[in-house]
Amino acid sequence: TDTPAKCSSGTYQGNAGRSACASCPAGYYCDNSGTAVATPSDFPCPVGYYCPTGTQLANQYPCPIGTYSNASVLQNSSQCQPCAAGTYCATSGLSSPSGLRNPGYNSVRSAQR
Repeated sequence: TDTPAKCSSGTYQGNAGRSACASCPAGYYCDNSGTAVATPSDFPCPVGYYCPTGTQLANQYPCPIGTYSNASVLQNSSQCQPCAAGTYCATSGLSSPSGLRNPGYNSVRSAQR
């Protein structure tokens, strides 16, 4: 007899009786390390992160330094927002800018453009 096997992380199976796992859709993550994911929409990519197709973990793809996102379900890094003039984003995975830039300082990201 066949023994059911849990899909690997980054994939899911939402239909009983099927043998193949599908890639987790962009904007969601499928972490099968605990309970098997059957409905990716129950696992939206969190704020500060983006989730391309096949994402395994909620914090796998943080918005890069110099950007942030206060929205969930992002699908790629281009959807992360650049920090506005006068603010800075010191680390990756931010849901809002780190703070206001001090007078006399410039953003490294802005300076490279």
